[in-house]
Amino acid sequence: MRAINQLTEIKPENAIWMKSSCEPFCEEMDLDEGRKKNWLEHFGIKEYFAHASGHASGDELKEMICVLDLNPEVGMVLGDRFSKTYEKESDRNQFYVGNRILGFAQRMINGVKLNDPYTGLRLIRFELLKGWKPRSSGFDIEAELNHRIDRLGYKIVELPIKYRKRLGKKKLSFRHGLKILRRIVISRLTTQKHT
Repeated sequence: MRAINQLTEIKPENAIWMKSSCEPFCEEMDLDEGRKKNWLEHFGIKEYFAHASGHASGDELKEMICVLDLNPEVGMVLGDRFSKTYEKESDRNQFYVGNRILGFAQRMINGVKLNDPYTGLRLIRFELLKGWKPRSSGFDIEAELNHRIDRLGYKIVELPIKYRKRLGKKKLSFRHGLKILRRIVISRLTTQKHT
């Protein structure tokens, strides 16, 4: 990987920038973010934001980038851990059941039909996040993102990914599920579909 200050040397063409890190939380990081954006704009480099929880391989990430890059009507690509392709490898436990229940709720309440709506792997068109002020404060951001991208009129594409068991303890609890369900309902009550 090259540093942002090496762009003048390599003079990229048809490049993309994929960010998978935290947002700036201090003045210095904010300045660095501004410099980076200026350089990317100068070279015409597309910027994508990704949240990856470590469940996908490099090839799966490349495929996700291609889908987003080649299809302007697609606003977000999700890694689907529960697809028929890898059904035997999926971790079918209480988290799977919770994901299915919340997915059903989002489909019934907001009309967003996804197989794995709360996957930790998503690639989003950066411009769809500009100016957005999320109301979520945790895992419920996935419900808010699904609803937002759908309401902006963009497609959400799911690609099968091979499930890799998490090392260590899962971060989710029943309490998080209730918070996600609350966000689904709030999203329905507070937004209108864009045309």
